[in-house]
Amino acid sequence: MVAVIGLVSAIAIPNLINAIQRARQTRSMADLKTIARAVSLYDQDSSAFPIETSLVSAETLRSSLQGYMGDFRATDGWGRPFMYISDGRNYTLISYALDGVANLPYTTGPIHLLEEDIVISNGAFVQWPEGVQR
Repeated sequence: MVAVIGLVSAIAIPNLINAIQRARQTRSMADLKTIARAVSLYDQDSSAFPIETSLVSAETLRSSLQGYMGDFRATDGWGRPFMYISDGRNYTLISYALDGVANLPYTTGPIHLLEEDIVISNGAFVQWPEGVQR
């Protein structure tokens, strides 16, 4: 009986942990899309994206975007700040994902590792989770 419980636990716990991490990815993608929509609305009114010439926490956008989306989560599913950079004509929003560090260079297309960053630029995902995540 104890062996059966141990076997079931050995199978179930890693699957549960993986499901939690995938849920964090999904939440991060949804929050990035929401912020990106607000940045696009800001651009429509101001003819430029909010300018931040060095990588900063998306928290710095709160006052600029308040009229476009109200309150928003400036942190990803892992509790780390979304990062933002823009020259006024282009912008990039980033979640550093599970490991919390930049994983450069960014590829264009789907990612399959939980540690890979989620990146949206000018309203479109550049790098996003798809399929089985390891």
